[in-house]
Amino acid sequence: MLKEYQYTSPNTSRELKNIGICKKADYYWRRLRNQYILVPQSKYLFGIYRIPAFSLAELGEMIPWGFFQAAIVHKMPGNIWQVKLSDGKMHNYALEVEARAWYLIDLIKNGQVKVVDINPVKKTLSVAKPS
Repeated sequence: MLKEYQYTSPNTSRELKNIGICKKADYYWRRLRNQYILVPQSKYLFGIYRIPAFSLAELGEMIPWGFFQAAIVHKMPGNIWQVKLSDGKMHNYALEVEARAWYLIDLIKNGQVKVVDINPVKKTLSVAKPS
């Protein structure tokens, strides 16, 4: 399977970024002319517009324990992945990574999962008060 199919698409990645997900990823989508290319995380990407592309493993770390259920996300004949979202309908996706990403997006938009619980804790420097 091509690497591009193992990560969230540029559109899905952009949606995750727009709702506030700011975790580091192993790969990023970078726009080059009129197309997106998948590039590994490196120090050379800083300052360049990029969108984190998440793998199944990275999404698995974001979706809290208890939300992974076969009744919610499952594989159908013909290699179609179905997800039952909060609108009560089944949505079809060609890739499991896309199905799970949109499930996470739905959980966040409906308040079942909070972005603050997904994003890394920002380390702040504490300044000791003089005594």
